[in-house]
Amino acid sequence: MSAGVSPPKPTPAMRGFGDYVGARTVAVRPNWGMVEIDLEPWLLNGLPTVHGGVVLTLLDHACGAALTCGSGRELGKAGVTLSLGASFLRGARGGKLVGIGRCVKRGRSIAFCESHVEDEDGEVIARASASFRLFSA
Repeated sequence: MSAGVSPPKPTPAMRGFGDYVGARTVAVRPNWGMVEIDLEPWLLNGLPTVHGGVVLTLLDHACGAALTCGSGRELGKAGVTLSLGASFLRGARGGKLVGIGRCVKRGRSIAFCESHVEDEDGEVIARASASFRLFSA
């Protein structure tokens, strides 16, 4: 990779892949979450538009944010992704992406979520639906 386009070096403070790519949770309320990421040059493909894996990460992260802020007896539940189906609608070249997730149904052990990612102009660039295996945090 050329200078200035390299990914960051992992640090002990990073909790996982989302932290590594720079995805951050910015708002949560019961069954809803918002996440964002600044598009750095190393997150783009050769076109250069944002790499699909970055968008998928943000879709998954948005669902996770919605999951971990449940309501009532569901509070404190976390989950691991069982399935994630996504549709890409358009590319994004730079700036910031925002992901919004919503938990649409929770059972005792499985939850279903939906999310979408918007570019900084508010245009939806991708949508997803996902299922998660729930466990106590």
